[in-house]
Parts: sequence; structure tokens; C-alpha cells
Amino acid sequence: MVRVSDSVTVLLMASAMAEARSLFGGGSLSEAPTASHDRRRFSLPVQMPRPRWRDAHAATAFVHPGRQQQRQQQQQRPKRQRQQQQQEEQTRRQQQQQAGMTRYFSMVALCGAISCSVTHSLVLPLDVIKTAMQMDPSLRGPRQAAAAVLGDCRGPLCIGAFFNGLGATAIGYVLQGTFKFGGYEYIKRSTFGALSEAGGVAEELGRLLRLPIMLASAASAEVLASAVLCPCEVVKLRMQTDAAFARLGFQRAVRSLVAAEGVGALFAGFVPIALRQVPYTAVKLVSYELFANGLFRLVDSLHAWHATTTLAAGHAATDAAAAGGGGLREVPRWPVVLSAGLMAGAAAALVSQPFDLLLTRMCGSSRLAKMSECAIGEIGERTRDRLLYLLSLGWGAFSGLGPRLAMVSLMTSCQFFLYDALRTSLDCIQPPTPIAPPRLPPS
Repeated sequence: MVRVSDSVTVLLMASAMAEARSLFGGGSLSEAPTASHDRRRFSLPVQMPRPRWRDAHAATAFVHPGRQQQRQQQQQRPKRQRQQQQQEEQTRRQQQQQAGMTRYFSMVALCGAISCSVTHSLVLPLDVIKTAMQMDPSLRGPRQAAAAVLGDCRGPLCIGAFFNGLGATAIGYVLQGTFKFGGYEYIKRSTFGALSEAGGVAEELGRLLRLPIMLASAASAEVLASAVLCPCEVVKLRMQTDAAFARLGFQRAVRSLVAAEGVGALFAGFVPIALRQVPYTAVKLVSYELFANGLFRLVDSLHAWHATTTLAAGHAATDAAAAGGGGLREVPRWPVVLSAGLMAGAAAALVSQPFDLLLTRMCGSSRLAKMSECAIGEIGERTRDRLLYLLSLGWGAFSGLGPRLAMVSLMTSCQFFLYDALRTSLDCIQPPTPIAPPRLPPS
């Protein structure tokens, strides 16, 4: 047993010495380790490639639900940010477009209010003469009507008789112009915009029925405008046909009328006023737009033809004429606006003259005991009776057409001139164009 243990001890010592030699580079045990020995001893192990089974295991390993949801949120965060940015940008564009359209319609209504009030007030003397001729068929011509308005009054102060109802006219047509021009532009553009957005058959229908839609838009706007004009128009007619009312002034005349007959008396003439104003406004606004566009195209075509002829003839002004192109920008707007206004005013006065006569005879008579009787009288209560009354007059329904034709044509021409000048100065000739969407990063 002693021999076996000795041999085992010897073997163990031999193996320990062999391991020591391998560690110290095969030298003897007494040799000190060199730098190379240190480098070999303390060098890092070589990085072995990761087995594929470990990657597959990691992919299928269990992940906590909260950590998985957090990873998904981090992946979806850029997409949500882009969507939110797109929504905010779209909302901002819509708000800017809505604000621009609101300003446009407000400026149009303001221009209409100023132009209507100023022009109707300026031509008030012609309106007084026209009213006198309609109330007294025995008057032959504007001279006799003017003499009847003056009466026995002589001197420069008597000119005030031709401005009876000035306050009612100015206030009434401020309100009427606001709703007439602003309402027409709003209804027309909203209708065409809705049909255009619908596309397809609706868009084609809008192009085919363009003129009826414009007439309907103007008529709809004038119905509301007539409602706000009615009280002032009734008071104006009474002041022009009743000297007692004229001496009271506008405010006292309104209070006196309301105290005597109630608020309803101010709207007693709504139906005849609407019968006069609705066709008048529809024809005036639509015909002006058509006349103006046609004249602008005509002038543009003539200028282009002149430029082409000059170019062919080889004149010295060839380059200048050719540079002008269509020439529309070089043509001033005011001659076209005045001409279109004259034609539109004449057409509107001719269409609405019988209804103006009906309004004057129903609500302007100073012999009426009450203003409520202006809806009854000898003409009748129903609209059918009133139309039959006009037909029974024949050509007499156009009594006073001369002064009113001059008044309306001149007034409409000046009105559209002022209206166009105000819209040009306020930069509201055309509505704001839609804002183009920005270029956002791709999703």
C-alpha cells in the first residue's frame, strides 16, 4: 500500500510540473515569467459566434405584456405624430379659409351698404318727382310734377321739398344694400361651391343652370332685404306725399305712426315692396354681372385684334402692342363699370316699373286714414287682385317711367361705380383662393 501511494504522489507531482511548464512557455520552474508570458497568460479569450438556436430562443422567449405594449407605442409614435401634424395643419387651413371668406362677405356687404345709401340719397329729387307723377295722373311731364312739389313756395330754401324722406332713404338703403349685395354674393357662391364639390351630375347641372341660379340667389337675398327696407320705405312715401308727415322729420314721423297705428303699420306695404324690389334686384344684379363680363371680354378681344393687326402691318408699336397681350389689364375698369351699370339700371327699371306704381298708389296716398289701409284700398288685398289691377291699367302701369328710368339708370351706374371702387380699394374683388396643403413627410 505504501508503494502505491508513493507512485500516485509521484504521478501527481509530474502532472503539476508539466502544467507549470505549459504555463511558463516550456521553461524551467526557476525561470521568471517574461512579458510575452504575461501577454499570453492575461490575453482575452476569443469571441465565439453566437449559436443560432440562442437567437431563435430569444425571439420566442416570454416578454412581459407591459414591455411589449411599450415597444409597440414607441414604434407607432412617429406615425401618430405625423397624423396629428396633418390634422392640425388641415384645421389651421380651414380656419384661415373660413376667416378669409368671412372677411370677403363682410367687405362686400359693407360696400353694398355704402353704395346703395349714397346713390339713393343723391337721386332723391328724381324720386320725389316720380312719386308726384304717379300720385296725380293729371300731371303732364316732370316739369308740372316739380311745380306741384314746390307749390306756392319760392326761393332757394324751397329746394328742401325735393329731399323729403332723406333720412328714411339713407337708413333704409344702408340695411337694404347690406343684405342685397352681401346676401346675393353669399348665396350664389355657396350654391355654386356646393355643386362643384358634389361633382359629377351636380357640377354639370350647375353649369347648365348658371343663369337661373344667379336669378334665384338675387331674388332670395332681396326678400330679406325688402323686409328690412319696408319700414323706412313706407315712412319715406308718406313723407313725400303728406306735407304734415314731411314737417315732422324721420324720427318723429316713425314715432307718430307707431303710436297711432302700431308697429304693424310699418310693414303694411311689405308685399308691394317685395313685388317691386325682387324683380328689380334680380334683373339689376344679374344683368350687371353679365353686361360687365361681356364688355370686358369685348374690350379684351378688340385690344387683341388691334395688337394682331398692328403686328401684321409692321408698325413701330408692334412690340408694345404685342407685350400688352389681351390688354385687359391696360383697360381702366370705370368705363366698363359705368356702361354696364347704365344698361343694368335701365333693364331693372323697365321690369319693375308697374310694381313701383302699385306700391306708390297703395302706400303713398295722403288720403288714407291709416297706413294699414294701404294693403286694401280699391286695389284689393290678394296678390292676384293687384296683378289684375295692373293689367287693367294697360300702358298706364308705366306711368312715370321717364323720370324713374333716368333716376334708376343714373343711380345704378353710379352705385356700381362706387361699389366696384370700394371693393377694389378693400381688395375684395374676388374671394380668397383655397390654401394649398403643405408638403408633409411621407408616412
